[in-house]
Amino acid sequence: MTVRRKVFIILGLSVGLLLLATAGTTRVILSRNAEAQDTARVRDIILRLQALLANEIAVIDSQTNDYAAWDDTYNFIRRPNRAYIESNLAASTFSNNHFRFMIFLDTGGRIVQASAFDDETELEIPLPTGLTACLRPGAPLLNHPDLGQGVTGVLAIPGGSFLIASRPILTSAQTGPPAGTLVIGRLLGDRLVRMFGGIMLLNLTLKPAADLASEFAAGGSEGLHVRIVNRTTIEGNALIRDLDGRPAAALSFLQTRIFRAQFLRAWRLLLAGLLAFGVITLSAVLFLIDRQVTSRLAHLDRFVKEVEQSGDLGRRIHIEGGDE
Repeated sequence: MTVRRKVFIILGLSVGLLLLATAGTTRVILSRNAEAQDTARVRDIILRLQALLANEIAVIDSQTNDYAAWDDTYNFIRRPNRAYIESNLAASTFSNNHFRFMIFLDTGGRIVQASAFDDETELEIPLPTGLTACLRPGAPLLNHPDLGQGVTGVLAIPGGSFLIASRPILTSAQTGPPAGTLVIGRLLGDRLVRMFGGIMLLNLTLKPAADLASEFAAGGSEGLHVRIVNRTTIEGNALIRDLDGRPAAALSFLQTRIFRAQFLRAWRLLLAGLLAFGVITLSAVLFLIDRQVTSRLAHLDRFVKEVEQSGDLGRRIHIEGGDE
């Protein structure tokens, strides 16, 4: 094997290994960064979903307060009458406000009036299964130590999950003594999920919390879980807790891993640049070595062979340059 070939192989392997090490290290660093960025993006979406849910609960609390702190409601609890029911508990009230049920209780916890409608079909329906068990005397929904504050949250019962608010029934001047309690619920179902999805531009699904129990347990108390599904997709889950703080449901969605896609494009460009740089550098180095070193050695080798063949030991070789 000639010196020129040996030099070419050694330099080629050295440059190739250097490029592989650089490309591999860069890929690992960029890949981890892309995964962290995709995860952070999905976590941000989950936090905004949770804020959206909290805002929806605040809205129903405000609506409940509008009905509860009202002279007409205050008088109705004391003297029930058909006029109030026909005027305020018609099907349109439920459909316009997207209420599933409205329950009026007196100070003893007895139900004075309970109405439930399907807010989409406007058909009257029975109260959700398990609801009345949450309205027994002493239940959290009936406990209002501060007359200016209501009880709000998510109620998970066999009949479904509901955004719920309860308020003490007061006069229009927000004074007491309380005449009872008003409880209003909004179904946490397809309509609400579609609305959240439309606002957030997400394809949301509502999952039972039990399906993600282990994931949320591992994720701590933040109430969110992010999972890398595959190379192109990442999943986010926002936990919804009930009034007692127990997992009730989860809003789930899938997102494209846009940062990983950007990383792949950047890494491929970097790889192409490294290959081009390696080829150019290797060619330049080989050219310089060949011109300054191996060509002289080849010239010397030919001269030695010519002297050997001619037997003329008095011949002299001419070498350009003044180095070794």
